[in-house]
Amino acid sequence: MARQVLHYHDVQLYDSDVALFAGRQWLNDNAVNFYLQYLTQTAAPSDVLLMDPAVVSCLLHQCEDEDEYRDLAGGLSLESRVLCVLPVTDNDALGGDSSHWSLLLYRDGQFQHWDSSAGHNKHAARRVAESFELLLQAAGRRDGDGASGRVEEAQDAPQQRNDYDCGMYVLVLAEYLCRQHAGEMAATSLEDYATPQRVTDLRLQLPKLIEKLQDEAGRG
Repeated sequence: MARQVLHYHDVQLYDSDVALFAGRQWLNDNAVNFYLQYLTQTAAPSDVLLMDPAVVSCLLHQCEDEDEYRDLAGGLSLESRVLCVLPVTDNDALGGDSSHWSLLLYRDGQFQHWDSSAGHNKHAARRVAESFELLLQAAGRRDGDGASGRVEEAQDAPQQRNDYDCGMYVLVLAEYLCRQHAGEMAATSLEDYATPQRVTDLRLQLPKLIEKLQDEAGRG
């Protein structure tokens, strides 16, 4: 049975989640959400939304009418968000299996898709964009019509060199976009930041970060 090792804001992290960072492992929803939540608390300005993968899944597979979209939108403060980061998987059904992560960025009324395996999640990103436009409408924003799903594929998206680091690339991209939005990346390009070495370093750093947060929680 998995053992809970950390309760960090809305994330309950288990030893099985932490183990995914330590090896050459594909990250699950909980592992991805942990670092997105950490960025929310430590790096992201208040007008940035880093969406929980479980909320993206709910948006895709459980919202069926206007009331459900409105209920979901109510907890996300969409009316004040300037930058929205949505993790995307190639999962076609609620609770189904997936094999690849990518990142969908919403900014200035436009969607941009960052895929570390170019083209793999193109159709999945379009589905998420269509649903997110409906969510924006439910929040009272008229940024899109909820039908177009127009998504620009980022041609300069960094590309992974293996079959397991897609989730790590999403985290590094999210980190860069948050810090760029906060004005911290004026002298650093995405190409220079989101490197294979940065991905490897972050994978090694995250178990240590979790240990540090455990210690702080124990002293609290």
